[in-house]
Amino acid sequence: MDCRGAQVEEPAAIVARVEQALRHVDAARVSLNPDCGFAPGSAADIPVDEAYAKLRNEALAARMLRDRHPG
Repeated sequence: MDCRGAQVEEPAAIVARVEQALRHVDAARVSLNPDCGFAPGSAADIPVDEAYAKLRNEALAARMLRDRHPG
């Protein structure tokens, strides 16, 4: 079963989803993680460029969230 999507979410979309979660969960309990399929030995064949883009956008979203929600 392939649980990943080939679409690379933009940082703003990731931020919006996290901010929805922050309405219900304390920020200290929230962490960003890539979707499944990145583990070594995984059956998913993920091109390096796609993996890089997903991780880059996740890092950018994390930076945006830290700027918006310091502390």
